[in-house]
Amino acid sequence: MDQFACVHSTAGNFMALDCNLLEFTNHDITRITGNDGCFLLIDSMVKHELTASDHGMGYNAIRADIEGAEKAVSSVKLEGKPFKFCYLAREPSKFTSDDPVMYVHACKHAMTPS
Repeated sequence: MDQFACVHSTAGNFMALDCNLLEFTNHDITRITGNDGCFLLIDSMVKHELTASDHGMGYNAIRADIEGAEKAVSSVKLEGKPFKFCYLAREPSKFTSDDPVMYVHACKHAMTPS
């Protein structure tokens, strides 16, 4: 995916990549950060593991956390209707007229600590 992102990314945008549908779209990053915010991409030089690492934060654990958080948002905000963070990033107005970050923050009490 790194090579794909290098070819298809555009400045000032983030990419929503849907691996299930094999589609991608670029979106204005200011929808998430605002005009005064920034987004930093940092190379931590940490090897990415697809299974549990020494700290238990392998790909499967992280994915499970994300899916759990999405279920929490679905339960707390949407009465059980389907929710994915990419839906909020793509079309925040479908979920809130306020700041999308604050929308998720309001669900934080129901999410896992990680």
